[in-house]
Amino acid sequence: MTPSGCHDGRMPARRPTSADSTPSAPAGRPDPERVALLLAADRDETVLRLGQLTADLDELVAAAVSSNADDEHDPEGSTLAFERSQVDALIQQARHHLDEVEAAAVRITDGTYGVCETCGRPVPAERLEARPVARTCVGCAPVRPAAPARSDVRPHGSDGVAGAPSSSNISSSG
Repeated sequence: MTPSGCHDGRMPARRPTSADSTPSAPAGRPDPERVALLLAADRDETVLRLGQLTADLDELVAAAVSSNADDEHDPEGSTLAFERSQVDALIQQARHHLDEVEAAAVRITDGTYGVCETCGRPVPAERLEARPVARTCVGCAPVRPAAPARSDVRPHGSDGVAGAPSSSNISSSG
């Protein structure tokens, strides 16, 4: 027979208190050891991705060397150039991310991890959980410029579809 209030013996006899655990980080702050492990895993994944992308770029360069050098008249030329450009952009992005991971690891070591580099206030734990390499709080995060407005797109068309082309710019073939 189980004691009353124990929910079939599955509940502890008393509720845990803060004295039962000793967190390595203040409440609401990320645990530096856990973040360091996450950053190390992210670094390893990024280095692996960078190696794969570099191999892909090498293959594209080799394919371009063995193909017709006249990109303007070669139907595959523009495709190879586009793919090479796209892979190169992904390589640059991976290198930048690797730099961000390394910078976050330095901030952990020097004790400034989780402090906004712009205003000096704490970066919310939720932001650091979602983006461990974050340097700033949400309020100080750089704002991306809005995409240029197109004159032929209405915010909401008469049919309720956002971004529908305006009827004045649609040519009808009759």
